[in-house]
Amino acid sequence: MIILASLFNQNRYLMDYSQYYSTPTTQTKGLKPVYGATGLGKTYGIKEFIKQTLEKNPKQKFIYITNRHALIQELYSDLQDDYGLKVSYLKGKIDNLKDLQKNDELEKLLNELVEKDFFKYENERATDLKNFFRTQVENLKVKEKDFKLNPYSAFVEKDIESIYLHLLATIRNSFFNLKQSNHRLFQSFLTDENIWRLFPFIQFENDEDTNVLVGTIQKFCYGFFDGQKYVKLHALQHSNKDENYVIFLDEFDFLENEILDIICQEPQIQNLMEFVRIFMEEFEIFQHDNFWEQSKALQRVRDEMKKTYDYLIKKVENYNFDFPKNRKFTFDNKDFSKGKKQQFVLFQNDNIPLYSEPFYLEQNSKSKKFKIIKNRNPNTVN
Repeated sequence: MIILASLFNQNRYLMDYSQYYSTPTTQTKGLKPVYGATGLGKTYGIKEFIKQTLEKNPKQKFIYITNRHALIQELYSDLQDDYGLKVSYLKGKIDNLKDLQKNDELEKLLNELVEKDFFKYENERATDLKNFFRTQVENLKVKEKDFKLNPYSAFVEKDIESIYLHLLATIRNSFFNLKQSNHRLFQSFLTDENIWRLFPFIQFENDEDTNVLVGTIQKFCYGFFDGQKYVKLHALQHSNKDENYVIFLDEFDFLENEILDIICQEPQIQNLMEFVRIFMEEFEIFQHDNFWEQSKALQRVRDEMKKTYDYLIKKVENYNFDFPKNRKFTFDNKDFSKGKKQQFVLFQNDNIPLYSEPFYLEQNSKSKKFKIIKNRNPNTVN
């Protein structure tokens, strides 16, 4: 994929950004920073570049990402109204359901899917499904009315969200059942306009006339449904292996903090040792890659990562801590419970280790494991 990152910089800019954007299209993949102060036409250049590219290649797909809804809505409207393009708007998981309910269209759409056999492999009759959807929609109307009267009620808000999530899960599970039971029917729903209203990325990927997908960095990083699974930005691949997405990261210097916050909230980060292990093992090799030589900016990033890597190496050496080679743990409670009724307790809460009494880690270079023990010996970590 080709990524164009728009950055604020008062000292570097070009007047015709549409021409500047066009230079990466000959690349197979890569990142191109686009500099310029506010008001110089970076976002306008994006619109012109999309228009000019589609005149040459009508099948090209574009993704526009930023952290401000105002910018997204502006580009979304301009591309549709002024440029006549078909644009898909990636929103939160239940936001499309909320929009349909707000316009009193949700029950009708769900019933149409029932009639088209979308729920064919659910263990319920069509009549029962329609009654279920009618009940859920009526419950939403009642609870949303209550929430307007009491907008600070967390309980009502949670109830509303749970209904939408239940409906979303029902639709998503039907996709899974269709794929397993009737692939032809499954494929037909990837081009169904009702499904597109629920899942914008499915429209973007399967509709030849929809060339642009817009959304916030949060939506792209937290994941979106493609009809089979939830996909995140870093794992996004074009359905045609010979084609590339062109991705615009507008106001990228403001996106950096947003991305870091999202990364730090990922479940993988909860296992801190595993996260550090992956970084140390991968960067040990990755730091020598020729990729870093493409620009001074990338070299600065590599140098900052190298500082962190060197710091970690120095720490594990100072503490005689054979990491990341050793990263598994064993434990025998007999070492702690002699003459005691209470057993040794060790657990983690919000990344803070809590334990009932002091302990040491004994290293075993052969088994590549640490053993949790009560007393220090020559093989324990300092």
